[in-house]
Amino acid sequence: MSNNLPTSRDEVSPAARVGLFGELISLVIRFQKFILVGTVGFAVNMLGLFVLTDWARLFYVASSFLAIELSLFVTFALNERWTWADRRTGSIVTRFWKYQAINGIGIGINVAVLFVLTEYGGFHYIFSNVWGAAVAAIWNFGANHRLTWTARLRP
Repeated sequence: MSNNLPTSRDEVSPAARVGLFGELISLVIRFQKFILVGTVGFAVNMLGLFVLTDWARLFYVASSFLAIELSLFVTFALNERWTWADRRTGSIVTRFWKYQAINGIGIGINVAVLFVLTEYGGFHYIFSNVWGAAVAAIWNFGANHRLTWTARLRP
């Protein structure tokens, strides 16, 4: 029974190898754009967290939720226009709610890391938030790449 998969390296055509390499390069470039957009979002997040916690005197976990949500509006707009501009399919409203749902899980990841490191690790909430955002970013990129901005089907 044939499964139509190559059984050796020699059976993969040069064009297929170039195509796979091109897709890898495209993914790396997209990830770099995501990181740049994320840096802007991270700045919004950190500033919001600091202002809401230290100036408005909200509990740092509540501040974190609000600051992350504010940063999601900023990063959605930038990702929509730049990072995944070539993969916009369907309605922007649908993409926005997918983004919110996926990043809602990211918020949970971020806040969980923030809370654990602050409450049980004894770290300052700002330091803990850096680690929470880094862990959440991995989830956010992978899930948004696969689900929010899906590849257009080729004819």
